[in-house]
Amino acid sequence: MKKILCSLAVACAALCAPFLFAHGEIFPVWNGTPPGETEPPKSEKIRITKQKSGDERSITNVWTPTLEIFHAPAQKNTGTAVLICPGGGYGSLAYDHEGVAVARWFNTIGVTGVILKYRVPTRPKTQRALMPLKDAQRAISLIRANAKEWKINPARIGIMGFSAGGHLSALVSTTAERSYKPADAVDELPFRPNFTILVYPAYMTSKGDTSLAAEIKVGTDTPPAICVHASNDPYTSEGSLLYYKALKKAKVPAELHIYATGGHGFGMRPRIQPSKSWTAATAAWIESLKLPDTAKNRRP
Repeated sequence: MKKILCSLAVACAALCAPFLFAHGEIFPVWNGTPPGETEPPKSEKIRITKQKSGDERSITNVWTPTLEIFHAPAQKNTGTAVLICPGGGYGSLAYDHEGVAVARWFNTIGVTGVILKYRVPTRPKTQRALMPLKDAQRAISLIRANAKEWKINPARIGIMGFSAGGHLSALVSTTAERSYKPADAVDELPFRPNFTILVYPAYMTSKGDTSLAAEIKVGTDTPPAICVHASNDPYTSEGSLLYYKALKKAKVPAELHIYATGGHGFGMRPRIQPSKSWTAATAAWIESLKLPDTAKNRRP
């Protein structure tokens, strides 16, 4: 597996060369053409916007999904990893403040951050999240396949998503079947995460905001989750509330934080609103999870 990934990574490096901001190790999600892909690939486009906290990239026309891995420092490594799904309305990816900055923050608490650059925009004649779901399910299995090499406990792998990435993370956490035909030995490993972090998830409710969207099917086997939202978010916080209530009904451990203000898309940007405390709350929640001990994964 290591040799295969290394050879694919070399090929992928040329593709990812324009990413001047990339700092992690980059690996392809698929060996060859991703499943379900019928359209000819387009050139990726990167739009850079200036923020007070620095330049940020928005990426679209993603035909070749990748993982960018930010390994936890050896002296802090808890063996925990989180697959990070940036938002962007399934049309683009807010790759920095909902991706790179998040992975770097995870490193400070001993967690390996793995950013998923999933396929966008939505392909015509397909469900909005179908291609991204395939990419995310494969990504979880891929992390488990490389857990030993990446110093990760395969029973401590979470998924985290922002906005559309939150919807995607909820789908991965609640979908019972793999959304594509297994391609190799990697797909023999479980694709569901061990825990879920939803940050202002979008598209979570049905019409009228009275129930979860039909594709989100919470059950007793759904992983524990924490939901973070702002009350004044135009993408209603009812989505997070309904997901939390469904988990509670299924007797699945869950935590909910709905802040008075914060709007939508705050991610890791510096804020003065109450929502700025979401990272501290998330770190405390991860530490409280009753998952297998990872002390043996720490290095002196």
